Order: sequence, then C-alpha cells, then structure tokens
Amino acid sequence: MPGYQPPAPLPGAKGPTATTTVSMTDDRFDPPTLTVAAGTTVRWVNAGQHVHTVTSETGRFDSGDLKPGQEYTATFYAGTTDYTCRHHPAMKGKIVVK
Repeated sequence: MPGYQPPAPLPGAKGPTATTTVSMTDDRFDPPTLTVAAGTTVRWVNAGQHVHTVTSETGRFDSGDLKPGQEYTATFYAGTTDYTCRHHPAMKGKIVVK
C-alpha cells in the first residue's frame, strides 16, 4: 500500500504494544479522536462506499487512495497527530499518544 509510515522507534524502544482500529465511513472517522499508548499501531479500515485517504495534516504520512475494504496502518510513539481525508476535507481525525 503506498504511503509514508512514521519513523521507526528510537534505538532501545520496544515494538508496537497494541493495535486498534479506526473505521472510515463516507462522512467521518470513527472514533474521530483516539488516545493511545506509545507504540500502538492504528489500523484504518475503509468501511464506506467511496475512496478515502488517511493524510497527516503536517505531511508526515499519507495512505494514498483506499478503496472500500482496504486498510492502512501506522504506529505512533509520541505527540498528537491530526489527519484528514484528502477527498473529504470535513472528515477529520486525531491520534493522541499518552
């Protein structure tokens, strides 16, 4: 799947600790805000009828076009990441790492 993955963890950091899923429907990310522990892998699944993207507002990653049923994953280690769908700018989401 095309797209940019956030950088690998720093040396000595443990690998992903958990996986959680965000559903993309045709008008929203569900849940729109997700709070996770460092090292969590987030999986976005296109459960809608249209093509969507998972695109970081800072340009750190972009899933590329995801057709219905396709998915994209990224692992988060620190900070807050806001993202949107390039095709549907009203679709906004946020990952908060605690």
